[in-house]
Amino acid sequence: MPERKRGAGQRRGKQPVAAQKRPVIGITATSAAVPQVELSYGVERLEAAGFEVRVHPHVSKQDRFFAGTDLERATALLEWARDPEIDIIWCARGGSGAARVMEIVGKARGIPAGKLFLGYSDVTALLEFTRVHWGWHPVHAPMPGTREFSLLPEADWDALLGVVRAYVEQSEMPALGHRLKYIGKVRPRGAIEAPLAGGNLTVWDTLVGSRYQGVARGRILYFEDVTEGWYRIDRMLQRLRVSGALGGARALVLGTWVDCNDSAMSVLASRVPEGLPLVEALRNPAQHGLPLKPLRKVHESEALLVEIFGEFSERTGVPVLKGLPAGHGPRYAPLPLGRKWRLEKSGRLTLLDRKFSTR
Repeated sequence: MPERKRGAGQRRGKQPVAAQKRPVIGITATSAAVPQVELSYGVERLEAAGFEVRVHPHVSKQDRFFAGTDLERATALLEWARDPEIDIIWCARGGSGAARVMEIVGKARGIPAGKLFLGYSDVTALLEFTRVHWGWHPVHAPMPGTREFSLLPEADWDALLGVVRAYVEQSEMPALGHRLKYIGKVRPRGAIEAPLAGGNLTVWDTLVGSRYQGVARGRILYFEDVTEGWYRIDRMLQRLRVSGALGGARALVLGTWVDCNDSAMSVLASRVPEGLPLVEALRNPAQHGLPLKPLRKVHESEALLVEIFGEFSERTGVPVLKGLPAGHGPRYAPLPLGRKWRLEKSGRLTLLDRKFSTR
């Protein structure tokens, strides 16, 4: 990571935490290789907010498309997990690889409970794992190894700092709340109070059938995704539905779906004219001047979101709502997971369990 002055950086957001000992954030990388310049800016922003930040040495490593080998990434996570000086563990970025780490750290014993753990996207695999198996406090939150972290909207940055400081001070988190809109006609009979779980749809789907499969029963589920075709989103949702992996969910709330688009393959607009070599013409239509056309109509993303999740709601009887400002942008609202939230019939989603218990 490029050299920089400790504590230098962007002076944005609230004033530094007032305490004799600054809370310590340990940054690790459980997934893909980390962009070092972007991380340096993210670290500076956290330091400017009053935190001491320690970046594990492995974060600069690369192995294929991962931030070091599986063992290196798992070892780093366990070191921070067992380090009594590290209060908060923050993943540098997502990408791919967290599930491979989970397979290794799942065998670890004697992990101290009560730590704050932040990340999203590929880290979805570890958010639920650390809560269930280690008794940690997971937060679906933006990560400092991305450019987006240094460009967070002020409201999301303030909310994020509010959650982290509440953990440090063992006080109440901000009154996090969002107004959502229903998809389809299914409505709850009354307000729903249940723990919030979920994260990236693709990652949640890949864990189905494993011993780390996410639990939907009795939960309000949250999903988001990025750069997935809508036919793939539909396929994942159907697999989750028919497998029973979403059975017992109280409601489904949807975040952002960045660069999730529809596309159609190009096909011949007419038959190959007589006289042209058929095989060659089919192999390279453009070279032979054959016109092409889209196979079908290309649909707008918002329309497909409503159709796909609306159909799911009708089939399952589960209320589905959209508009949660969390995911891969442009909004990154922090979401404390495993805690009780209240979903009103009006569509208002509010965090109820705002107090951190004594560590």
